[in-house]
Amino acid sequence: MCVWTIFQLYALYIHRQTSAANATSLTGEPKSHWHQIIALYGALILDFLSMAALATHVVLVDKAGQSWNSKAMYETLALVSIFSMLFVTCLCFIKVQTSNRLRP
Repeated sequence: MCVWTIFQLYALYIHRQTSAANATSLTGEPKSHWHQIIALYGALILDFLSMAALATHVVLVDKAGQSWNSKAMYETLALVSIFSMLFVTCLCFIKVQTSNRLRP
């Protein structure tokens, strides 16, 4: 949510700063350029899934004396990445594929 908020605010800033003539400056860029960025972001999901799969059971204790299971933390991270990052990755891929401003 933090990264999305930063990118959204930046997009709004850029949108206000550019004129309608400059907004079409992306015309002519290949879709493969944007596919590489999407693939890199999507690869982070695999990182989180591998952490969950390879995590060992270690009990962590915080200063309040609460015990936490490290494997459960990694599994939660993987689950959150599936439901948030995977959605954004798929949405971006569909958006690039349907864009008329980018060349194939």
